[in-house]
Amino acid sequence: MPTPSWGSPLVRAPQSGAPTIVHLTAEYSPYARSGGLAEAVMGLANVQVRNGANVVVFVPLYRTVRDHAPDLAPLGRPITVSLGFRSEEVRFFREVHAPKGPKVVFVDIPAAFARGGLYGEGGRDYADNARRFALYSRAVLDAIPRLIAGPVLVHAHDWHASLALMYMRSYADLRERFADTPTVLTVHNGGYQGHFPASQLNDCGIPPELFTFRHVEWYGLINISEGRPDARRHGGDRQPQSRH
Repeated sequence: MPTPSWGSPLVRAPQSGAPTIVHLTAEYSPYARSGGLAEAVMGLANVQVRNGANVVVFVPLYRTVRDHAPDLAPLGRPITVSLGFRSEEVRFFREVHAPKGPKVVFVDIPAAFARGGLYGEGGRDYADNARRFALYSRAVLDAIPRLIAGPVLVHAHDWHASLALMYMRSYADLRERFADTPTVLTVHNGGYQGHFPASQLNDCGIPPELFTFRHVEWYGLINISEGRPDARRHGGDRQPQSRH
């Protein structure tokens, strides 16, 4: 277990030069799950580890996480993530006695994830779901170079994590940092693509010039799953099969 300092990476670069596979997912079994996403990502990550890959999974630190991982240790110092006109403090944690397999990092944003549900309560979605997962996605991109040495492959799962791919290609600092980073987007459920009012563009840190039908605009709404400015140039990305 690394000390609470950014001086000791969680994952060191392998001598082979192979990239570390980084999964961004809203669910991961057993810590947070509401359907098949948690099991699908967990199964994939474990197969990759058995095949010799370095794998790191970033998951929001929901309340449910502590039901399965009561002893958590901090990884590094807190960072500040700014989207729009507001900022949030973000911390990163790992289990003290982590099981074998993929390394799981929990992204702690209390204002966004210290709640009773994953996506909502009482049969209603949280009104700020777009910003919640935008903060998570942006925070992971800032954590990657601090926690992982060497090249990475970023694999985003479903709309909750897809904004990370847009940020990587839209912001100058991230374009430089991840210039040679391959990306993958897997849409596990095309029925949920992250549709939100256009008024939330700023809260999500989405550049207004991307609000076009070629990028995130969908019948006047934001469609987060289609937010990759250069999707056509990254053949590894998987596009949703339907806009509905």
